Amino acid sequence: MKALDLENIALAASLPFAFGAVGCMLSGWVSDRFFRGRRKVLVLACQVLGGLALYGFTKVDGVAGFMVMQCIAGFLLFMVVGAIWATPMVLLPPRLMG
Repeated sequence: MKALDLENIALAASLPFAFGAVGCMLSGWVSDRFFRGRRKVLVLACQVLGGLALYGFTKVDGVAGFMVMQCIAGFLLFMVVGAIWATPMVLLPPRLMG
């Protein structure tokens, strides 16, 4: 037990998802601006780095280290959403899109 009260646990549980929301919103812009035509590089890099952050989560000690690793992982793992959703629009002909 890390001696957190209920209020701090609620904040700790929601903070990685807040970072994930920022990553999700930023991913479309980053994907179009820097990875147009090679979105798979963005997806692979973010997934690998996010996985390393999750692994790092098991190796740190203390609540601050846990939170930093979880926030990094949340940001990176949600960062791929824009690139993944953009892929069908790039691959399909315009007449098939709704």
